[in-house]
Amino acid sequence: MKAAKNRRREPGFSLLANVLGKEVRTIRRWIADLPELRRVLRVRRHGKQWRIDYPKTAAEFNGWVETVRQTVAPFTRTVERRNGYAKRISEALGFGNQQRERDIEILRHAMLLKYASRRLPTNEADDDKKSIDNAYAEWESEAADYWPTARLISAHFNCRVEDAPRHWHEYQEYQRERNRQHNAPQEDWLKKHGLYDRAKKLLTEKPGTVFETPTAMIQLLPVATDAEIQAECERVNELWPEPEHWQRAKENYDKEWQLRTLADATLELVGDEKPVTGKNLAPLLFRNPTVQDCWNLHETHLKYERQGHDVFPNERAFNYGKRGISLREFRQRYGRNDVAEAKKKVEGAMIPQPESVPNKKAIYGEAAEDNEHVLDKDKTGVGERDAKGKPLTSASEKKKDFVTPETALRVRREFAESSEELEHLTPTERQKIEQALGRRLKDYIKNPHKEDFEVA
Repeated sequence: MKAAKNRRREPGFSLLANVLGKEVRTIRRWIADLPELRRVLRVRRHGKQWRIDYPKTAAEFNGWVETVRQTVAPFTRTVERRNGYAKRISEALGFGNQQRERDIEILRHAMLLKYASRRLPTNEADDDKKSIDNAYAEWESEAADYWPTARLISAHFNCRVEDAPRHWHEYQEYQRERNRQHNAPQEDWLKKHGLYDRAKKLLTEKPGTVFETPTAMIQLLPVATDAEIQAECERVNELWPEPEHWQRAKENYDKEWQLRTLADATLELVGDEKPVTGKNLAPLLFRNPTVQDCWNLHETHLKYERQGHDVFPNERAFNYGKRGISLREFRQRYGRNDVAEAKKKVEGAMIPQPESVPNKKAIYGEAAEDNEHVLDKDKTGVGERDAKGKPLTSASEKKKDFVTPETALRVRREFAESSEELEHLTPTERQKIEQALGRRLKDYIKNPHKEDFEVA
């Protein structure tokens, strides 16, 4: 039996890509789209593949890499640097997770359901509508203060928004310790300059007050006590929805999402002039919102690739984000009324709206105070006259094809704006236009509503 040969594998494109700080697909794109770079890149055909003949020594390799950098510089797409500060702030505040944002929307609806299903005391039930509205506004304002905290807790502990009350007390202690660490050096500075007592008094009146000094800006963050943390946790438990409220809110959110995606699919079919049927709608829908997010992410990735940007694909998300549901699931979700209503809304939205009447002020301008532009009718029958008394029109009967001064003014402006098109008219076209106008085109542009013109 013959021993297998110990063949040493040649380095591929990844070596050059790592040295240049590029992607392997970028090297392949240069070779495929820019044949003039193949000689500099030292590529050769090896069957159906491209291979790079790397220099043998380190000195030759470094010189070759520098030459390649200078040669490909005009063809390199410089990615715009983005400030990562905004991204870090967004992540610190809990944003950037689509599932978490959906849970926050469900939380808002569930808290509203709990408020609506509460038992009213006798005196509150007999109050007038104004007092009830005020009570609801106060509750909504208080509940809205807890939604951002729920988002922060969900991001900090990597838990569901529904489980945020379990970590509420721990998170408040964590925030208190952070505020203490933030205040420590600033309190030392205030004590050193004899301003600490005044700052504490202002902080008690207005939490988070910023103190401006000639050399710096100082802000003391509020430090909650154990009693305040305990009171807030108890209030959160009072406002937090019960399991049945969460279930109802989730069902309502899912139903709204299903109808919204149905309308989007119907709009796509109507735009492609295809019949709106369950067989055509099912391939355009999604199994759940997470699948839709993955599919949208894949579409964004393809859009950037078509524009020539190098982006890192998320193959796992792309494989999960498949569009389409079974016809059986479609019939379980939607009824005939849902499809008919979606089709009716889409067709109504696609009806072209009538054009608005042109604004005369925008065309002719504002009326002057002294009314110099107003035409006075001649009582003698001569016709309309201008401000100097010269006749503008004749009192005799006009021909059927005679245009009004307003129309002539509009046509004149259109001709003045499209003067470049008149220069490209052929002699035959110019002759036909002049025969239709009854005079020379140059004279018509200068004075389109003149009656006593010469026939061309």
